[in-house]
Amino acid sequence: MKITQTILFSQPYSSYNIDSWQTPNQFLWFDPALFTGITKIYLECDEEWYSAESEGQIRLYNDTAGEAVTGSEIAIGSASWTRGRSGDLSGYLISPMRLKFQIQRTVGAGWVEACGVKLIIQQNTSAANRKTLTQLYFMNFKSQYGDAWGIEPLYAFVTPKINDYDGQVVSKIECYMYTEAGGVAEARLWDKTLGEVVAGSLMSTSEESFARVQSGALTLIDGHEYHFQTRNQESDKNCYFANAYLKITSEGFNKVAAVACIICGVYAVSGNGFVDQGGKGYFEPGFIDGEDSLSYKLWWIWRSQVAGAWSCNRQLYDKTNTAIISGTEHLEEGSGYEAGAYDDDPVMPEAAALLAFQQDAANLQFIHQGFLYALQREDLPAGPSQPADPTQPTGYHCFMSQFIRNLLVGLLPLKTPDGVNKCWD
Repeated sequence: MKITQTILFSQPYSSYNIDSWQTPNQFLWFDPALFTGITKIYLECDEEWYSAESEGQIRLYNDTAGEAVTGSEIAIGSASWTRGRSGDLSGYLISPMRLKFQIQRTVGAGWVEACGVKLIIQQNTSAANRKTLTQLYFMNFKSQYGDAWGIEPLYAFVTPKINDYDGQVVSKIECYMYTEAGGVAEARLWDKTLGEVVAGSLMSTSEESFARVQSGALTLIDGHEYHFQTRNQESDKNCYFANAYLKITSEGFNKVAAVACIICGVYAVSGNGFVDQGGKGYFEPGFIDGEDSLSYKLWWIWRSQVAGAWSCNRQLYDKTNTAIISGTEHLEEGSGYEAGAYDDDPVMPEAAALLAFQQDAANLQFIHQGFLYALQREDLPAGPSQPADPTQPTGYHCFMSQFIRNLLVGLLPLKTPDGVNKCWD
């Protein structure tokens, strides 16, 4: 089975005008043991110079080893959002590590920007114990003051495709967080569909710098809306959170819902017809298959950012073939600050394509992000058949044994004490 898993590192754009490597508060824990049959790993993003024809770079940084990841640099040198991809990093990401991404300006006096920074893992695995990790992104960075549970930002939720996994499946939430001195930072998962906390999801730390925390194993329900909630135990203390994820690991599976592509929104444009909303995603069907079945679901989330009435047309657009992705067109109308999501059945192109969210808004709106799920199924080969029980007669031996015994007992069938004929079945 060919699988592409995309892990979003940073959804919003990061802007810098400093001529040295800068590290945003964005972290990613990567463990290659959770993926069998890795063929390629890439760092990818959209990048541009924002002003004064500046140039720059982004790169991946191994925070565990304290060094940059060899070959991960992506140049920034365009006046519009342009997709950039590193070389293959699979030979360097060979042990568990905490990753960051870094950005710097190298030429000029203006700003350089990167958005939709992601790690792309490609697998080709057929082993009975094959493994993969689907990692769904809640949010990048936020703070929370006081002891009331907060669900801001509005768009910090996901709806996982739990029914599209089998084998050994384990779901957990994970994030980086810390507290102001004297407090305790807490986070949990809230099932908005049921209106209750997900059992086993509470995480906490009293660390005063970013610490990786993870929940216990969670029982999730397909299609439910899960929100990431945060607070400090102390009413007068602040706490800080970065890169929160829902992580779904699968082992020995026949079917899986892999995130084949992620498309990000960065900003909202209104009154100009359909325009791209920032970060894009690169769809590569040549690295995705399913011998027994393959289909796609596009789950994408939006929010409004105006207090009054608003309306917005939205769609996913294939920029390579200059065509709307059928099944993704929407007209949304409302009033005030709202958030929502779509669960589309897109008709995906047969060849690689660059994808972008577009909208035509009467006033400011925002597309947050979209997960393109590849719902893949490839049944593992059946195990070897069980050897025959040597204590039971079969074939020719069964026939001769029955013939001789029938002669001896007056042609009566030989039965065991439970009344079962041992040779006729």
